[in-house]
Amino acid sequence: MEATISSKVKSLGQVLTPPTIAEFMARWAIRTLRDKILEPSCGEGVFLKASIQELLSLGAQPEDIPRQVYGIELDRDMVEETRRRLLSEFGVVPTLINSDFFDIQPPSSQLRLIPEVNMIPPVEVVIGNPPYIRYQLFKGNVRKKAIKLSSEEGVDLPELTASWVPFVIHAGKFLKKGGRIAMVLPSKLLHVNYAKPLRKWLLKNFESIIIISFEKRAFSVLEDTVILMGVKGIAKTPKVRFVTVNSEEDLLSVDVQGEFENYTSFSPKADEKWTKYIIPPRLLKAYLKIMEKTRGKITTLGELGKVTIGVVTGDNRFFTLTAQEAERWNIEEKYLFPLISRAEHIHGTKTTNNDWRLLCKLGQKCYLLYITEPWERLSQSVRDYLEVRGKELKVKERYKVRIRKRWYEVPGVRFPDVFMSYMIHDVPKASANEIKIDNKKATSTNTIHQVFLRENVEPTVVVTSFYNSLTLASFELNGRFYGGGVLKIEPKEAERVVLPSVKDNQEIINVSGKVDSLIRKRRVADAVEILNEILLEGELGLHRNEIETITEVWEHLRRNRLEKSRR
Repeated sequence: MEATISSKVKSLGQVLTPPTIAEFMARWAIRTLRDKILEPSCGEGVFLKASIQELLSLGAQPEDIPRQVYGIELDRDMVEETRRRLLSEFGVVPTLINSDFFDIQPPSSQLRLIPEVNMIPPVEVVIGNPPYIRYQLFKGNVRKKAIKLSSEEGVDLPELTASWVPFVIHAGKFLKKGGRIAMVLPSKLLHVNYAKPLRKWLLKNFESIIIISFEKRAFSVLEDTVILMGVKGIAKTPKVRFVTVNSEEDLLSVDVQGEFENYTSFSPKADEKWTKYIIPPRLLKAYLKIMEKTRGKITTLGELGKVTIGVVTGDNRFFTLTAQEAERWNIEEKYLFPLISRAEHIHGTKTTNNDWRLLCKLGQKCYLLYITEPWERLSQSVRDYLEVRGKELKVKERYKVRIRKRWYEVPGVRFPDVFMSYMIHDVPKASANEIKIDNKKATSTNTIHQVFLRENVEPTVVVTSFYNSLTLASFELNGRFYGGGVLKIEPKEAERVVLPSVKDNQEIINVSGKVDSLIRKRRVADAVEILNEILLEGELGLHRNEIETITEVWEHLRRNRLEKSRR
């Protein structure tokens, strides 16, 4: 049974919504006993049940339910199960349609040749939890239909779009002006690039938007979620309110018709990440005021240099080696370049020869096999490794290897000034690359970002400066939070991370050794206190209460994602 559920979650994107959340959303969205309601991916009927209960509580007659409530579901077995369940509970069944939602046309497009059962009128409410299918599985004709339907709405979606984005856009076509949409969505809505077109569409088509996030993870799945609630209509400046509740149980006591008016409304831009708006309003207002004050005094990592991914070997099992493996195969040193293969191998603000030698001693992958010579010039020992070990691991069958001119030549090998973590668990890691073995600098695999600084920028100053509250908060705001507690930051996002302007700061150089020692001992708070005093107070001229505000922002965002991972 578990395998069946797991496969449906992956292929159909089915995830069961807690009844508490469905009931809350129905209370907010349904306002009169005559409202018509559409659930475009009804699954086991959690939202249909909540909607019927709300309609009946408002005085609707059971016999009107089939003409007021519509559910669409791709899984035929689930449609029949939901039909039986609702009939048993209410003695009546809404109109259930077994179909791909992307095959259902909105009211303005429906033709008479479509069977009457598939005719869905304009509705006052769209409610539900869209299927979440990642772009890797969201493909074929279904994807083509979804992209086309969104394009017809004037929304061009990027290649990496997941299924829920066009789903929400298509669902909005069924909604009357003044109608309400209430959807459970991944929190990616707030920050991923592929959701930008959706954010733009929402701001264009909804006069009022409420986004509710949870301090505790609301679902048993890994994906972090928010509730999107919107009133359809065009406004010059749409009101967007961001609400945070502790848990789904807190929704039971919310006055859905009036309480949200007490929250500050914002006018966010579609192109910016909306992550900052989940910061408590009091704190956010103070933070934005401080950021305005620091304008012209701060820089970005992108202004100091360029961030790229590390080396893509094609097969780390084969192209990265331990010292013991290199010795066993008798591979010459000229083909072996020092390597940092994992972010866990970065311990301080500088990575030295001693750090690297310790990794080798501990049996970690510490060499990159980097061969640029033609086959006939290679030694017999290297040929043996390529042929024998390569055959064992079937390296030539790997896509990245197969497409190379020389299958064994790893492309794009570079030697950065700074190593930086790509996946952040607690705090970001930034470390100056001070490794130099036999006149060869170290490189890294693509689990670590590589930073190349401009000529006049000192790596030690940059990496030491990372550990101030402003920069750490900027990482949280620019990265992408996943439900497992990991903050992922892509190169372009990393280049937007802000730092105080620190050129030729002798005071930073003076404390760099101490900061390195503190970071190695995992005494991050102590390092932050030192850098806050030098950079935020000394360089930016911020008062202590302003520094405390920035620190509170960083700690709030960091604590929020880490606590969700623990739950």
